Amino acid sequence: MNCEFDPSRAARAFLSVNDARDIYKYAQEHLCSGRAWSPTVASVQLAEKYAISPKAIRDIWNKRTWTTATFELWSEEEKFEYSVRKAMEAAAPKPPAQTGKKAGRPLGSKDTKPRKRRNSNASLSTSNEPRVPDAADSFGDAMKAQPQASGSSPSPSPSPSPSPSPSPS
Repeated sequence: MNCEFDPSRAARAFLSVNDARDIYKYAQEHLCSGRAWSPTVASVQLAEKYAISPKAIRDIWNKRTWTTATFELWSEEEKFEYSVRKAMEAAAPKPPAQTGKKAGRPLGSKDTKPRKRRNSNASLSTSNEPRVPDAADSFGDAMKAQPQASGSSPSPSPSPSPSPSPSPS
């Protein structure tokens, strides 16, 4: 297994252009020979030889990757089929990306700590200009200025506790 780093290869690629061509030629030779062969077994063997995955080998054979490197090895029929497939892919409308997830916190999950309340009176601007009150401020001020109805208080006041009566002795 060849797992050593070769600086002559591309930064992300584990294969060279010649390696991709050799892999493609391997499949063409076996297909043209008329011998029975298993693409799965062959891809595993080549994957071990080139230190890549069997899927990467099959992607080269199926013209999903390394198409520019192997294009000159294709038959005229393969070139035509590839151009038709690419034209159909380009013309097809692309659906919006759907991951099946909704934005935000999952249902049923809770914060570990309570969230801090925002100060509604804080100014959002950082300039030195005075803040202009808006309708919400006027409503809040009006509510504060209303007199309380008699007999009701916003918070219960502590009732005086009865003083202990002298016990009969």
